[in-house]
Amino acid sequence: MPSPTFANDRARGPKAVIDDLPLFAAAAKAESEDQPDAALQALDELDPDAISPRQAQEALYRLKALRRDGDAGSGKP
Repeated sequence: MPSPTFANDRARGPKAVIDDLPLFAAAAKAESEDQPDAALQALDELDPDAISPRQAQEALYRLKALRRDGDAGSGKP
């Protein structure tokens, strides 16, 4: 009979198990650090005191789109 830990690992799937291994976790972390988040870069460039409410709304939609597009490329749901 498999151990409860093994059963939990099987339920989480192989990617979750691989992500828990130190070697693969370090590689994934290094990869994510190499690619700055486009939404965060765009947010850093915003000056909320210098834009109108309409421009602020447009900026929010642009940030959401950047975030959505970034998540789609990273395999996140």
